[in-house]
Amino acid sequence: MGFKVLSTGYFVFANADKNLPKFDGKLNFEVTLIPYTGDDSWVEPTIVDMRKCLDSDKIPEAGEECEYCEYRKEIGRYE
Repeated sequence: MGFKVLSTGYFVFANADKNLPKFDGKLNFEVTLIPYTGDDSWVEPTIVDMRKCLDSDKIPEAGEECEYCEYRKEIGRYE
C-alpha cells in the first residue's frame, strides 16, 4: 500500500516475578524489550511461487521435513 515501514520490530516479554513471598492480588512483571531486524524480501517471491504451484497440474515433490507427507506415506502402507 506504499507505506514506509522500518525493518526493526520489537518483541515484548513480560515475565511474572515468582520469587515474591506472597501474591496479595497483584502480579509484578519484569518487562524486556528485544529489537529484531526483519527481512521481508522473501515474502513476495514466495507467494508468487506458491501461486504457480497451486495453478500447476504437477504435484510437487514432498519435502524431507514434511510431517504430513511422512504420515501419508505411512498410511499408504496400510491402505
